Amino acid sequence: MVSVADGQIEPLTALAWNRVDSTVWLPDWSGLIMVAKEKGAWDSIQLWHISYPGGAARRILSDLDNYGSGIRFVVRRSVVVGNAGAKNN
Repeated sequence: MVSVADGQIEPLTALAWNRVDSTVWLPDWSGLIMVAKEKGAWDSIQLWHISYPGGAARRILSDLDNYGSGIRFVVRRSVVVGNAGAKNN
């Protein structure tokens, strides 16, 4: 996060990421949904919830699909994501 007041940069979460494809804030600003791959993870790009301001990261889905094509939008309690369709068998 970057402070508008003083430009100070602070991490949103303690987790490190190999790749972040897209992010979208929840309508109530309680956190964000992101499509990302955790650093050191063996699995594919997954859908994550990052709480704000706490920074707790929780994987929303735990499957073999690759969600690399990104988040389309968040409306109320529904999230629409693109699925790259790749399976890692």
